[in-house]
Amino acid sequence: MSLLVASIDFGTTFSGWAYSFKHEYHNNKDNIHTKNWPASSHISQKAPTVVLIKPDGKTLQSFGYEAESKYAELAETGDHKDWYYFRRFKMLLFDEKGVQRNVTIEEVGGKKLNAIDVFYHAIKYIKDDLVQTIKQQLTGEEFQETDIAWVITVPAIWNDAAKQFMRTAAEKAGIGKGKLTLALEPEAASLYCRHLPVNKNVGHSDASLYSFPEGTKYMVLDAGGGTVDITVHEIVSENTVRELHKASGGAWGGIKVDEEFEKLIDELIGPGSVDDLKRESMEEYLDLTQEFEIKKREIDPTSEKQVSIRMPSLFRHFAMIKKRKTLAELVTESKYSGKVGVTRDKFRLDKDISLSLFGSTTESIIDHIQNLLEIPIISDCSAILMVGGFSESRVLQHRIKNAFSQLHIIIPQDAGLAVMKGAVSFGFNPLFIGERIAKYTYGKQDTHLQTEKCSHAPTDLRTHSDGIMCRKLFEVLVEEGSSLKIDTVVETKPSAPIKRGQTSISKKIYASTNPNAKLVTDQGCRKIGKMSFPVDPHLFDRGHIYTTCYKFGGTEIEVRVRNDVTGELYTSTVDFLG
Repeated sequence: MSLLVASIDFGTTFSGWAYSFKHEYHNNKDNIHTKNWPASSHISQKAPTVVLIKPDGKTLQSFGYEAESKYAELAETGDHKDWYYFRRFKMLLFDEKGVQRNVTIEEVGGKKLNAIDVFYHAIKYIKDDLVQTIKQQLTGEEFQETDIAWVITVPAIWNDAAKQFMRTAAEKAGIGKGKLTLALEPEAASLYCRHLPVNKNVGHSDASLYSFPEGTKYMVLDAGGGTVDITVHEIVSENTVRELHKASGGAWGGIKVDEEFEKLIDELIGPGSVDDLKRESMEEYLDLTQEFEIKKREIDPTSEKQVSIRMPSLFRHFAMIKKRKTLAELVTESKYSGKVGVTRDKFRLDKDISLSLFGSTTESIIDHIQNLLEIPIISDCSAILMVGGFSESRVLQHRIKNAFSQLHIIIPQDAGLAVMKGAVSFGFNPLFIGERIAKYTYGKQDTHLQTEKCSHAPTDLRTHSDGIMCRKLFEVLVEEGSSLKIDTVVETKPSAPIKRGQTSISKKIYASTNPNAKLVTDQGCRKIGKMSFPVDPHLFDRGHIYTTCYKFGGTEIEVRVRNDVTGELYTSTVDFLG
């Protein structure tokens, strides 16, 4: 048993770590330690997910606030162009088609590096920082990194390839395979908030998950910087819930508001103005993004107060170059006249304009929730639990409360830390989610002897000594939407080597969104991974003796192969990265 559990909450915009010693946690589940990251003007319990790599493309210079400051310093003198500055790169993994092991990622200046290395640098920095902190706390006591059980958070809407990518980067950063668990972000937050009393909530909600009885259904809205993850849970007991509907959501996080702000600038000054700023003065671009990040959190839908944002000096120059007019003239002649003003070195946005920046993303979130609530099993949902950094936005809170006034809206005081702290709790209580819902119909490729009863379409046929074989058939392992207990194991019919001297057997795993798929080549069915396991060439004449056991219901798919002659079990790693 590990001495402590440590979590790494790897976010699109902000990341951090938390931990708790086993004896501390069991005495008080709120006893979870986090780091205070020093910024230039404040202290934060998370740091920007920013990685600065030296010009050699291999050496990490800094992470977080330190990376922001160093890069701004380099940009001020024009010495930044050979450096690699990565921000908001986690969204690379939000790809329904999957991600490749050797995929590259582009930094703000346009240069590329292997994505796995960028993720590795970030995770290693956070891991080493946490380990160093613990060692300082335990001065004089024996402590090894192997005493730590690690939990890294991932979005519930990520596919299997993205999860493996994160695990691969973590293992490269020195976290042992057997010491690492992946926790789904909304589940971790749900676990953390399950023990929070009413007085730990924001606003005037008189409800908490702590007081809900068994059978209560609630929705977890995990709104982060990049994605919004939505799951629906039903309380089974004090320490267990079950998932009622597969995780869903989209790229509707807080950075969408940033994108709308940049679109506004381009509409006012001219297309490409933000890109021009980035190219000509990276220092001013960084200042602008940091300024808006702060202002974005302050926008209050109940206030008529204007939002003032410091304006890069180059914008006045761009106005003259692009439109041959002053910036004030452009604003006055635009459709935003009277709603956007220019005063000295600031843009001033009135209430309607500042709130409009949230329009697209909040509408997407609300529409999605409304659609979910029309599903019969979810229609009697009692509450929405809002967690994640974007859930701290007053605008999002206000719009969710207005749209779903019939439900309890629960917002913990530290909504942005709920995932990070909950991941520690998940490390101590991995069985909190008793059942999960299959996101896809998973299956494998099958072959059988052609008969008159074959109901599938014509497929790849091969002549065999026993007759004509139908190939490329889709054998279903679990169906999309089915409820899977944590230890759900599906055994397939035994397989055997096809030739003497064969030392391994390979299998492919498929996922389908088409409930009627019969063949692996049918629309909606695609290969997502492959696996192999060793076989004993001396047992070739014993026939079909290798039974494959697929374990579903966890945060990752596990596979074991059993030799039915010797009883030997072999754990096979599924490669989802290709």
